[in-house]
Amino acid sequence: MMQESDSRYLPFLVLSAFLFLTAGFLQSLSGPEAIPPKLLFVAAASVLVLTLVRAAAQLRHAAGRVRQLAEPGPSGTWLLLGLILMVAAAALGLQSIRFDATERKIHELSQTSKDALAEVESDIEMVAFVRDNDQLRLRVDAMLDAYRTTVSNIRTRRIDPEREPDKAREYGTPQINTILVRAGDATEVVDELLEPDVTQAILRVEDPRRPTVAFTIDHGEFAPDRPGFTNFRSQLIDSGIDVGRLDSNDLINIPDHIRVVVVAGPTTALLPGEVQAIERFLIRGGRLAAFLDPGVESGLEDLLESRGILLPNNEIIDEGQLSRALELGDDAVAIAALGLADHEITRQLAAGVVLRSTREVSLAPKPIFGTNGIDILKTGNRAVPVEPGTRTANGPRRVHSAATALEWEANGPRTPADGVAERPYGRIVVVGDSDFLRDDLFGLYGNPAFASRVFGWLTEREFLLKFPTFNFAGTPLKVSGSGLTAIFYLQLVVFPLLAFAFGFFQWIRRR
Repeated sequence: MMQESDSRYLPFLVLSAFLFLTAGFLQSLSGPEAIPPKLLFVAAASVLVLTLVRAAAQLRHAAGRVRQLAEPGPSGTWLLLGLILMVAAAALGLQSIRFDATERKIHELSQTSKDALAEVESDIEMVAFVRDNDQLRLRVDAMLDAYRTTVSNIRTRRIDPEREPDKAREYGTPQINTILVRAGDATEVVDELLEPDVTQAILRVEDPRRPTVAFTIDHGEFAPDRPGFTNFRSQLIDSGIDVGRLDSNDLINIPDHIRVVVVAGPTTALLPGEVQAIERFLIRGGRLAAFLDPGVESGLEDLLESRGILLPNNEIIDEGQLSRALELGDDAVAIAALGLADHEITRQLAAGVVLRSTREVSLAPKPIFGTNGIDILKTGNRAVPVEPGTRTANGPRRVHSAATALEWEANGPRTPADGVAERPYGRIVVVGDSDFLRDDLFGLYGNPAFASRVFGWLTEREFLLKFPTFNFAGTPLKVSGSGLTAIFYLQLVVFPLLAFAFGFFQWIRRR
């Protein structure tokens, strides 16, 4: 039995255990990056170490008593084995090792991703913005762990924007349930949290080449370097886009390094030879952004109609309450959240879009074979088409489309000298307004985000990767949050207490 003087260390051992439990509980609530749990862990370890040092004599006495009462056996071997297991557990806690024993290998990256990412040399940062209490969290954590353990130069972290708003703001204003992928100055935001999308984003940011967007300039169009469009130009440059110009001579033979041709607010029609050059550019996988105002023939009407995009010479007047509430004039058109299509450009927009002097743009009722398009901006049901400049109604009040996005597979893949070949997709975005890019409207509501996502989609590179189709047959067992809590307490509380109680009972019985 311990002497009464020896029991004075017991409260310190209890205090140390209490601090460890409290620190673990706080860390489970606040996440691994929180400071208070770490301070409590340090305090608990300090109390434990100091107590063991002061009680060294008593511990030696207790160990001697145990050896006297215990049956002969390899106790030293068992103690050494237990110490090795404790050290191994601590090491694995610092550096995880993934081993997928499932037949379908559902807990690791596909061989397609492994092969594509094998040559990645840049340091990649992946940051997921997911709430701690979201059911998506476990799947995202597993995905981040799979990428981190597969590619040595990928660093990952997950942030709950509600619990850690300061850290979230370091990355701008991220959307919930997205993954930010960054390499140097190149950044991609993935809102489809699937392996193919994440792998494609890593390959895009790892490539140092910046996409070039070139604006036509010889037909009264605006160019980003002209007064009135400084905010738009700054956003393009901050997004990692090189901005160029195309005069009539350049437009006849568009250089290969141009990824997107932009025709923004022309006041006269493009020449037939220029339109034919744009057609050849699209055939080989180029991209076109057209911001066309009402009452002006741009010369692109026949080209766009051949792709299934209609441009009736109508101006849209929206008599809805939202548009009138803006007090920006009778020609203002407000696109509410209900008017945003389920498309990569508009899916994650947090606010609507404000246009002015808007032209009607829509897909043809019968799509062109091989194309895939959608009307991405739609007005409310109180919008009416009128003749530009006369305000004479051309039809009834109804929902009208103000922007369209279209894509198709072009001829032949772009095969670089090294790396993964690109998928040759041609893409077009047509918006029936160019005024929303001017400085006086660009900062309103969702206009900056909309413009950013338009050019993000147009400059996006997609690589020729064939990912296997996931077999959902025999889906693994899904455990709820309460079930995981029960498993946690069984493994870390109940089973250790039962083992301790059994050992204590044996010790009492053998005395």
